Amino acid sequence: MRSMIPWRSSSVFDRVFSDFMDELSYSVGTPGRQLLKLDAEFTPRVDVRDLKKEIVVSAELPGMEEKDVHVILNDDRLTIKGEKRAEREGGDADRHYVERSYGAFSRTIPLPASVDRDKCEATFKNGVLKVTLQKTKEALAPGHEIPVKH
Repeated sequence: MRSMIPWRSSSVFDRVFSDFMDELSYSVGTPGRQLLKLDAEFTPRVDVRDLKKEIVVSAELPGMEEKDVHVILNDDRLTIKGEKRAEREGGDADRHYVERSYGAFSRTIPLPASVDRDKCEATFKNGVLKVTLQKTKEALAPGHEIPVKH
């Protein structure tokens, strides 16, 4: 039965592995080759904390600047968008290489409570975006219990 499996052949395996390694080395920028996409699938890590009076959203955006980040509040959703670009050149007398990476992202977070649009604040420091959203009076009011009838 094992002999019928096509990938058991060492030549097929060697070729697939070799192609994979060539693509990997090309993607990470072997000297003499250009980097095509390193961060094309960049998705920031996000932490959402539902506190008593506010919601705090933190997003890790390493290597980015505040001018490249946009924060949008729509109803019960917070959207964080941005573009990450980097370029690095190097080499020696015989070789020259350029590495470029680019990644655009958009992350939408559903909010667990209603927030006051006029009392929102976003700060960006050391690659971390922190968005503080104050809850509305309605969201702070205690819930109304509905009696269960039988």
